[in-house]
Amino acid sequence: MKLSGLWLVCGVVFSFAGSASLAAVPEKPPTPRQLELAHRYIELIHIDKTYGDTMRALGPSILASMPKEAGSDPVLQQKVLDAVNEAASDLMITIVKRMEPIMAEIYTEEELSDLVAFYQSKSGRALLDKQPLMVAKMGPLMQEVMPQFQASLKNKVCARVDCKALEAKK
Repeated sequence: MKLSGLWLVCGVVFSFAGSASLAAVPEKPPTPRQLELAHRYIELIHIDKTYGDTMRALGPSILASMPKEAGSDPVLQQKVLDAVNEAASDLMITIVKRMEPIMAEIYTEEELSDLVAFYQSKSGRALLDKQPLMVAKMGPLMQEVMPQFQASLKNKVCARVDCKALEAKK
């Protein structure tokens, strides 16, 4: 993988990892009701679609990071986009399956019940219904700021590790 491709992958991973809480997870196992509410919450927010769409929105950024010769081939571009879409779908299936018990463990029954109630409300449904518009508007913004992020990430990583030595090894 070229170093520039590494920065894109790191950016995606860091965006997910950076949102993880460092708070201690309760040791008490979730109740069946917590599991049921966590499942309902995840169903209501359509997380598989929302985050899947977000991941698929990275397709143009991935295409932009390809070498110019490969990036100008429409057949190759479509194959790359298809691979991104498939990988995003696979990732979301895995995340959703593993997310329910984690949510049920972290959130109390009351909190989960409140979340379900909100997303069943008019405002909660509006938030969900308008999410695709938000994602669509964020796609171009992400494409715009991604080169700056990649450059910043590279500079910060290279300030801590010898990137020239890494490049020389390839």
